Amino acid sequence: MKEMTANRLSYAIAAKPFRYIIIGGKSADLRFMEKTFFKAFQGKAICEGRFGNAPVHKVNNLGQDRDIVHYLHRATNIQRVIYISSELGHKDIQALMNVCAAKLIDLVIVPRESNFFQTRNHPDCFHDLPVFRPQEVRIVKTKYQVLKRLFDMVFSGLVIVFILSWMIPLLALLIKLESKGPVFFVQKRTGYLNRSFPCVKFRSMAVNSECNEKQATRSDSRLTRIGAFIRRNNIDEFPQFFNVLLGHMSIVGPRPHMLKHTRQYAKMIDAFMIRHSVKPGITGWAQVNGHRGPTETVEQMQRRVEHDLWYIDNWTFLLDLKCIFMTVINFLKGEENAF
Repeated sequence: MKEMTANRLSYAIAAKPFRYIIIGGKSADLRFMEKTFFKAFQGKAICEGRFGNAPVHKVNNLGQDRDIVHYLHRATNIQRVIYISSELGHKDIQALMNVCAAKLIDLVIVPRESNFFQTRNHPDCFHDLPVFRPQEVRIVKTKYQVLKRLFDMVFSGLVIVFILSWMIPLLALLIKLESKGPVFFVQKRTGYLNRSFPCVKFRSMAVNSECNEKQATRSDSRLTRIGAFIRRNNIDEFPQFFNVLLGHMSIVGPRPHMLKHTRQYAKMIDAFMIRHSVKPGITGWAQVNGHRGPTETVEQMQRRVEHDLWYIDNWTFLLDLKCIFMTVINFLKGEENAF
């Protein structure tokens, strides 16, 4: 049975395109299904339409619940039926199962609430009740947190001893010669479990009253000459290795935002706060993929959050090493959004 299912799935993936229909569901369910299948089949999946007693706007409504069995008897190009909900009775559902089995159509039943959960779900059984549980994310398990923390301490310690030991005196002199003010800029940022922490950077701007409200922009008049240089080369972030050593941050993780922006985007993006379930990082998966710098639109932040959530959901120690390697490569070749 498992082998047959695997063969059918292999056929479906190879088919150009992969065609499916949906039974029930509201607009949000259909958008979620469309996005899921688009990713799974690399843009080659086509939804032929939906069956439901209450039509949905801007969707190809093929008929009411009771029409599904007759439709499938005639259909020749459907590989899968996605059952979300219906008003079908027991006999009608049995007929649906029979026609799908006879025509080698995969029938899958999707709990309507499963798309509310941001992490992957895995099937389980509670006595005779089939259920889905949100899959536990690897990065939050204790043994992996210990591994990540040990690596953070060793890596940050080496950077502090061999790089910051001479970088701080040199940059302190250059920063002081050009403008009045402290060598370091300390700002409250949102960290692990939504707790704020003092994020440390080399000061790259003249002292101003907008530093906690306004993001840096290209050709920002507040930037000093040495400040523009160290920002362009990401050197201003190096003091954050002290944050890593103290446990406020990790080497790799979602970048921490100003408190104001956390409050702002938490209201606009549903999954935004999930990124605070891990420690923020000096670099991150979003940053090495080009999603860095000021966020001028909600869509830009949405893409950044999607990368952060992918990192959390797919974390491995090797992924952290990959992020660090990509950060070094980007540092050497320069980044367009670094300013």
